[in-house]
Amino acid sequence: MKSKQEICQQKQINPSLSITELAEEYNCDRSAVAKILKAKNEWLSKEFTSYEAKAKANRPVKFTNLEDALSIWTRRFFSRNVVLTDRLLQLQAKKFAELLNISESEFKASQVLEAINSEKEIPRLNIKEAISLCSEAWRNVTPRTIVNCWQKTEIVPLTEWNWRNPDVQEYNENPELVTDIEQLVSDFPANSMTANNYIHFDDTIETEEVVIDEKEIIEEI
Repeated sequence: MKSKQEICQQKQINPSLSITELAEEYNCDRSAVAKILKAKNEWLSKEFTSYEAKAKANRPVKFTNLEDALSIWTRRFFSRNVVLTDRLLQLQAKKFAELLNISESEFKASQVLEAINSEKEIPRLNIKEAISLCSEAWRNVTPRTIVNCWQKTEIVPLTEWNWRNPDVQEYNENPELVTDIEQLVSDFPANSMTANNYIHFDDTIETEEVVIDEKEIIEEI
């Protein structure tokens, strides 16, 4: 948002600046600049805190558009008192990216790694993109890797690591635990949930259905 305001300020200070020159300076499409200047009164009237100014000053305009769209969509989503998952947010981001003609491959994790390995300039990431990369990285971490890390760093004393199937051993050696578990099982309703019902339990929860008009949001930003 701050970069949009700067574009309007630049044009106000120097009216001779062309849309092409502004697009080149801010690394964005001419159509994006034209749209911003069309709403210059709105952007020039906005006030930013020092934190917002620092956080948003260097963002590419087209990705700011994506963030603005996601911000509006998220606020409306939460107003419906439904659960927002990481997966749903990623899917929605892809939808907005398509509407804004932003290539999905522009900020892939592989590009960042390639830049690091080749000592090239690392692409700038905004908060949403950084969170997506972290989420993708964690999905590639196996349970075995996590266990190895905990053992290697000795966060938990080595004496605590017992690989002789401790859960089964504790169950067999603790009569009170057996009694408690049997009591819990007896309290289960007769029509207990099947495995299939358990897997699809949250299908009825309103987390996967997008009921907000994306094109309407795009027109607002």
